[in-house]
Amino acid sequence: MAVSFPSSFVQNYGALFFPIAADYVTTAVFNRVTSQNKAQFAGCAAGGGALYFFGKQTSLAFGLTGAVLYLIYKVISTTKFPTSQQNLTAAMQAASRQWMALETKLVCVSEEALDFSAPDYNAQFRALTQRLEKDQIRAQWESQDFLNKTHVIMVRCRRILFEIHNDLKRQTIGLASNREDRLQKMSELLKDTEGRKVFDAAFLFLNQTYRAVRCQAYMLSLPNSRNYPHGKFSLFVTGDGISLAYCNRFITGEGPQRELNKIFNAVQDELADLLQLIYPGSPLNVKDEQSWPGDYEDATNLFRTNGLWT
Repeated sequence: MAVSFPSSFVQNYGALFFPIAADYVTTAVFNRVTSQNKAQFAGCAAGGGALYFFGKQTSLAFGLTGAVLYLIYKVISTTKFPTSQQNLTAAMQAASRQWMALETKLVCVSEEALDFSAPDYNAQFRALTQRLEKDQIRAQWESQDFLNKTHVIMVRCRRILFEIHNDLKRQTIGLASNREDRLQKMSELLKDTEGRKVFDAAFLFLNQTYRAVRCQAYMLSLPNSRNYPHGKFSLFVTGDGISLAYCNRFITGEGPQRELNKIFNAVQDELADLLQLIYPGSPLNVKDEQSWPGDYEDATNLFRTNGLWT
């Protein structure tokens, strides 16, 4: 039975664009109800069927051209994420190297032999941190060089998180009208993937870097510590004695500290719903909007600089 087309344009040129459209729409629909691999298979079947159907209605030249265009589309659509994944992984590795370079300049070494198993260990540790000569180390957080490097790390982390988030939004475009189902699908697509590992690392580094500069933290090394269960003692310690003037730079200032605060809060705003779903109840899912962090003068503030280390 002959097929009657409403337009000669569709009959002649349908093989050029209908296979791609059929694949895209089918993949988006199936992404709502099944896994990404199954959705890709369904899209391929729909696209291949459309290519066969419209290829029979047009000339051999247009049919072959349509096949080439569809093949190019499939190659791009199925390989763009792994390629992007490699780029994001490389960006995360670069941020990690930059962070470790900062850490090496923030180490405060004490030769005291605290006994981790002693009943009064916590009191001894607090007393030790008060005696340490760490002011010069902490002061580096105010240098332009440190602030610039911190800014670079945080920008890298923000880009990684936003790119992964945007890719998840593209994959779940069919669920745009149903917020809860879309978030659940985004969480499922991210689960147990290389993308999740990169996402976790980027979010951790963003928090670690920002909270460290926020309280002028330093790395304490106790090579002679006894009975420490993890080998050599090395721990990031939140700074004590930060001033209100220093805190205000992040909230009401106009300098580099304020820019770091904007980057941090922008990530928390943009990813808020997804963060609560994949890190439920985490103290890291909190914006920084008050001068005094919650572990200093304002106990009601949910943002705490020691969220990573306690």
